[in-house]
Amino acid sequence: MKKRYVVLYFIGILFFLLFLLTQQIDLNFLFQVENYWLIIAGFSLVFVVYGLSAFRTKYLLHLLNEKVEWKFLYKLEYITKFVYNFVPSQFTAPIKALILSGKTKIARTKSISITSFEYAIDIGTVLLLSAVGVYFLFAGLPYLTIDKFLIFAGIFIIGLLIFFLIPLKVFYYFIEFGNKNSNKIFSKYFTMFFRTLLTIREVWTELLFNKHAYFLIPVILVIWGLSVLSYWLIFQGFGIYVPFGYILVIMASSSLLGTVSQIPSGLGVRDATMILMYSYINVSTEISLSVVLLDRIVILFFLAIGYYFFIKEGKTYIENAENKTMN
Repeated sequence: MKKRYVVLYFIGILFFLLFLLTQQIDLNFLFQVENYWLIIAGFSLVFVVYGLSAFRTKYLLHLLNEKVEWKFLYKLEYITKFVYNFVPSQFTAPIKALILSGKTKIARTKSISITSFEYAIDIGTVLLLSAVGVYFLFAGLPYLTIDKFLIFAGIFIIGLLIFFLIPLKVFYYFIEFGNKNSNKIFSKYFTMFFRTLLTIREVWTELLFNKHAYFLIPVILVIWGLSVLSYWLIFQGFGIYVPFGYILVIMASSSLLGTVSQIPSGLGVRDATMILMYSYINVSTEISLSVVLLDRIVILFFLAIGYYFFIKEGKTYIENAENKTMN
């Protein structure tokens, strides 16, 4: 792990510890579980969520006439989760693309287009849920305001509009400019960058204007629904009822702030945000802290699976992808 990421981890942990110092926590009430089976059931849903996420990727590939086994894509979800916990979230899509390209005959630019499309869907969904949820359910929370989320949403939407409004000839111009440059290293990476952008533009346009792509909306809703149900069951295991809507908004908002923090998996920032928002709806700090810590502990099991698949297959596929030409 690069030193930079170690420093980010340290900052995240330090931030979380400082946050906890501002809270009044009775350690005697931590991990007061009432029903272990509900908690186990909650975490077991993660297997199903990963399976549906793999299906989403497979369906997108199918729309682009690419055939990849669901079994491999299911393993890839674990690898992606493993990577997500060790690098900032924006790097997970490119790494996932590298592994996908290394396993299959799909060009690196095309695989990056597909994984970045998924990433854009996830970020867009998180922004929408956060903005709407904070406005309707957390309007009185001083640390999170609708204005902050609207700024993120505005930047995201403006960026997409600019990207899609740029004439294609602009991309071709820069690709040609890179090819003619006498500096081989500059020419290679400059051309690679704009060729990748061009492919992303073409693939995204093809998917957005394909009516069959919108069949994935129910799948995305089910993925989010199961993720919310997972937390709902865990809280039930602690003897606490939390409405689905609040869990959904808290998941989205904490995920967004964790992503913005640039800390791998939003360590510390996501956790503190969840505790703060749950306290706003009268969930005790001891219960929310127990859920957050248990989540971090159990996720180690899934990370171990991801690490196993990464060592067994992922590293080889990345090497294979790096040996491919960007076409």
